[in-house]
Amino acid sequence: MRPHDHDLDEAIDRVARVMTEAAPAPDFARRVHARIDAAAPPRKPWTTPTLAAAAIVVAALAAGIVWMRGHRNPTPTATEATRLAQPPAAVAAAAAARAPADAVAATPARKVTAAPAFKSSVPELPPLDRLEAITQDSIQPTRLTIPPLTVEAIVVPPVDGDGSIR
Repeated sequence: MRPHDHDLDEAIDRVARVMTEAAPAPDFARRVHARIDAAAPPRKPWTTPTLAAAAIVVAALAAGIVWMRGHRNPTPTATEATRLAQPPAAVAAAAAARAPADAVAATPARKVTAAPAFKSSVPELPPLDRLEAITQDSIQPTRLTIPPLTVEAIVVPPVDGDGSIR
């Protein structure tokens, strides 16, 4: 430590004592805040990282909504389920029965031929055999035997500090 450093330390201590003994000026806090505000850069609420994060969130939400709408599988109503289960000829006959009489009279008369009978393309399944009661004794697993595992030793030749093999 140099000799004049001690004098400088004493001067700083004296000034600090004097400054802390007296009350600050009434407008001291206002002046400090004004200088801090003047020195600070202006705040930007929408910085590039903030905008990028918001865009990613919006894109993810939009993709999720589009995906959910595309994969929605509405359950058919009771009338749709009945219509889907009936052969086409029965559906046409049911629609004709529901049509009002004046609508039928307004349409030109056509000769309707019988539609071919509906035939399912799915083969009929054979009937199920009667299931026997399942008990704990009937589903016991067989004993599992695992042969012992043998591992050969891995031998690596020693390497010197310079990377050469001895």
